Amino acid sequence: MEWSEVLELFVGCGLVFNHFGYVDYRIPFEFRGTVPDLCLEIHVTEPTMLTLILSQRDCKGTVRESEDYDPIMISIAGATTTTASPVSQDGSMRSSVAFSYSAVPNSAQSVVRECSLLVNSSADAEAPSKSFTFLQGRDICAMYRFAPEQSPYLVVPRLLMQHSNRINGEKVSSAAAASTPNSASTKPCVLGVLSRLAFTPPRAGACSFAQAAGGEPRLRQIPELCQQLRRGQEDLLRETLRR
Repeated sequence: MEWSEVLELFVGCGLVFNHFGYVDYRIPFEFRGTVPDLCLEIHVTEPTMLTLILSQRDCKGTVRESEDYDPIMISIAGATTTTASPVSQDGSMRSSVAFSYSAVPNSAQSVVRECSLLVNSSADAEAPSKSFTFLQGRDICAMYRFAPEQSPYLVVPRLLMQHSNRINGEKVSSAAAASTPNSASTKPCVLGVLSRLAFTPPRAGACSFAQAAGGEPRLRQIPELCQQLRRGQEDLLRETLRR
């Protein structure tokens, strides 16, 4: 095909990774403004390779086909021990934050767990990085090796809201443009997890995936954590607009 024909017939392209024998889980959720109503806690007892996929609604064949997809990203954080060095292996400073959430599903008891940002998804699915790279694509992907030493992990979907810096044709400051994000808007997405080992289905009424026999990884949704991310998301938006 000529390149002109490619541009005319295709609206995008991608690289296919074949995961033979993997179990494919897809978890629907929504962003409310920039805050996801889904965060995952992942426990592993042995080194485990997982592929994470964040998908937006497909616009091909609709009136919105010509519109750009929203910028999205996946963040992976790991548990921080009291003896952990503040400097990571690549020499950069660790980014740490403490989260409070229920340690047991449907329990009022809460724990405070400190986590450090490990990597974010990037343009290369096989090489996540510490850079904050929001990609405008229908699907973004991150392949990461989860090790027991930093278990449990937190997986957080991220959305960057784009705001115009002009009001009635007049240029305004980035801080002013970001001061009133449309938190009422919702955006449906799907978070996928590809794993060689299967998770057992959740119990009725529970929000977690129970650990299966044989040391398989354990996956848990943390609804309480989502609201705690609101301030961090808004601060990230303001900082991005200043750049």
